[in-house]
Amino acid sequence: MSLSQNNNIQNEQEIEQEIEQQIEQQIEQETEQEIVDDSEQLKMFIFKLIKQLDNFQKNDLIEKQSTTKGRYIVARRNFIAGEEIVNENCYVYVLNDKILKYKNYCSYCLIKRIKDCDKNQFTCKGCDLMCYCSNECLKKGNLLHKFECALINSICQLSSEHRTYFRDLLLIARIMIMKYIEQIITGQNQMYNQFMSLQSHYNEQIEKLKIDFAPVCNDLINLFIPEYRVTLDETLTYLCILNVNCFDISQIAVGLPIKLSKFNHSCEANAKHTHMKKGKIAFSLVEDVKEGDEICISYLNENYSSTSERQRFLYQNKYFYCSCPRCLIPGDNGIFINAFKCCNLNCTGYLIEQFNQMNCIFEQKNYWLCSKCSTKSIYDCQANEQIAVLRFEEATKSL
Repeated sequence: MSLSQNNNIQNEQEIEQEIEQQIEQQIEQETEQEIVDDSEQLKMFIFKLIKQLDNFQKNDLIEKQSTTKGRYIVARRNFIAGEEIVNENCYVYVLNDKILKYKNYCSYCLIKRIKDCDKNQFTCKGCDLMCYCSNECLKKGNLLHKFECALINSICQLSSEHRTYFRDLLLIARIMIMKYIEQIITGQNQMYNQFMSLQSHYNEQIEKLKIDFAPVCNDLINLFIPEYRVTLDETLTYLCILNVNCFDISQIAVGLPIKLSKFNHSCEANAKHTHMKKGKIAFSLVEDVKEGDEICISYLNENYSSTSERQRFLYQNKYFYCSCPRCLIPGDNGIFINAFKCCNLNCTGYLIEQFNQMNCIFEQKNYWLCSKCSTKSIYDCQANEQIAVLRFEEATKSL
């Protein structure tokens, strides 16, 4: 081989190496730019969440406090029915276990995926669990998911071993991650501190949670590197707060908006919550509200008709008794939605349930009192059927 041929080969190799180096540099620059872009987007996301925690004044609402109600929200002006009064992105939210399993909904925007969409399309390659409806949602969802992705399979295993909901463990993990990210980006924990200040009913829940959740929470903490870790008591406090304040999102997910968790409950609520995609929840009014009126929502997911059913649910799940007019005034504040004809055949009154808190605690039956003749009765389905038959026979005698 001649000297000129050797030089040509050497030149070609040098050119190839130079091209490879240029390609590698370009990939590195693009990767660095993506990291910078992701970092900036994450900062914007955190600051957006913090900004929405500003007081309610821009929504023409005001937060007040009393010894009997605790924190509550009142209107600063007149509102009309149907008006949206406030909305907020959830601090943390997650799809329910069954929804995650079947990959039918987007983990970021929570909308239903296209029916014919490949289950693995827009699915996280790292954990193979979080799925999305588009490449845009995948990128946005990954801003936070990348911090938990490597732990997902381990959290699933913990959930199976301890027979707990994966959803609950992931919510705890996401709160730990949010605390760390906020501290790194802002140098403080404004959101986290407001989250921790929410009503928790800690004393009512902690003993049971120590038995049911302390072992799995301890294992969950140990999955994280030291920078993320919190104490066992903190994780149990998270659960207390989540149990009391989480919102159901269209029956597919649960989420916790910090500011909206300050609204009180009423069985005669004048506002309701709706889901607006991407973990955002909005409150709109179901009736006109005057300036100075308290704005309440209903914590009941189902239509509990009787006072005892409503109070039992609230006591067992939210750890308080409702004192709204519908609960305090016999006959559901004059609605008589759950009343029966008096068992005295000569009386035209109605048997109204007399609510008793102790019966609610021990799941015992309340007694019923007639609105006219004061007949007292323990409600019995079979007995009331017999009364209904007697009344029917009496009414058809003259026919």
